[in-house]
Amino acid sequence: MRNKVIILLIPLFFASGFGLYAQNIEINPPRPAKSDDYLKQSLKTVKKLIRVGNYDRALNLLMSMKKSFGNRKEIIDELKNVYRNKKDYSSLKNLILNELKTNPDSFMAICQLAEVYFLTDSLDTAKKYWEKAFELAGPSESRYIILAGYYRSYGFYDEAVSVYRRARAIFKKPQLFSRELSDIFLSRRDYKGAVAEYLRLLENGTEKKTKISKRIVSIASEADKPGEIEQVINSAIKNNPDNPILYSILGDINILDNNLTAAFENYKRADKLSPLKGDFIYGFTGLCYDNGKYEMAIQAADYYLAHIQNEKGRSRVNLLKAKSLVGLGFYLQAVELLDNIEKTSSDAFCKVDAILTAGEIYAVNLKDFEAAKDKFARIAFGKRYNFFSMIAKIWRKKLFSSRLKLLSSHMISKRQLRVMKGWPNCIHRDIM
Repeated sequence: MRNKVIILLIPLFFASGFGLYAQNIEINPPRPAKSDDYLKQSLKTVKKLIRVGNYDRALNLLMSMKKSFGNRKEIIDELKNVYRNKKDYSSLKNLILNELKTNPDSFMAICQLAEVYFLTDSLDTAKKYWEKAFELAGPSESRYIILAGYYRSYGFYDEAVSVYRRARAIFKKPQLFSRELSDIFLSRRDYKGAVAEYLRLLENGTEKKTKISKRIVSIASEADKPGEIEQVINSAIKNNPDNPILYSILGDINILDNNLTAAFENYKRADKLSPLKGDFIYGFTGLCYDNGKYEMAIQAADYYLAHIQNEKGRSRVNLLKAKSLVGLGFYLQAVELLDNIEKTSSDAFCKVDAILTAGEIYAVNLKDFEAAKDKFARIAFGKRYNFFSMIAKIWRKKLFSSRLKLLSSHMISKRQLRVMKGWPNCIHRDIM
């Protein structure tokens, strides 16, 4: 009987005394009072609690940490975060004011105090403290960005712009904060102001000129009044009449207005000012061809051929001219020009592209399959032209093995067409 009682008491002992002890270990594990590892882990827990909206538990844990670690910056920052999320602005203000007693010139604390006043409907007081923060920003560019960010986040765009412009005057750098200012102007659909800031970047040369010029043209395409953008460019040209990029930008805006004659003139001016003779005219020729303006592409190509002696450039311009002739339906003239490129060009890319393009014209437009087969055979089995050889082999296999017409068979898939760079636009259009 006694043995049975002992046996029955054993589980009770574990369930009561030892069980509670084990449970206590799980809930309150022993830890060093001021362990940095414990602080880091606790801060991670606080961030998770804030993320799920459990602000009271986060606050209790932070208060416990504050007793152990004192007014560590990491703890105070998370306390501010909790109070702000709880909208307990009174506690948040008191916390910031206590911080300012220790460090009255704290830029961030003053910015945060200004925000608290704004959130409690004290706009004038908020602006007074943000102005004080501006005075404390000193030589730090990032501080002006932070301050302007406060203004911008609450819709005070004019004040944000003022911060950047005043800071720009302090640093005596006209292009400083152009990126930030252009973003503000674009958000307010002030395209004229945005372009003016991009032109500052262009003048300073801090970013790639082609990237900036493309961005300006993109803005002009979105603007309600593109004429205003053109005025800004013309004003920049008056101040810097020897910058070829400005003329090319103006030419691109002319293209948006479908004023190709003015665009061509501006590109010619850009080319005359550029040390890389012919590059702007070649670019304009390509733009015209890509946009289906074949007559202007041919006119630009003829101008290039009359004024520029760069052999490689001439071959590529002639190739664009030939493809433009295809677009206008002058197939025989195009083939003649392509044959001449094949015979005279030293540019391997142009030579093989000319052969392939001629083969496509024979196959699609002139329906001369034997001539097309001959052209494709010349590059299909060449060791040097791998990319074009692939295209030529596809043509031979898909088109000539069955002697079916391309437009009715659709034997070359759309996926294959997408990788065939250099095809005439008319062929893409007819097949698709």
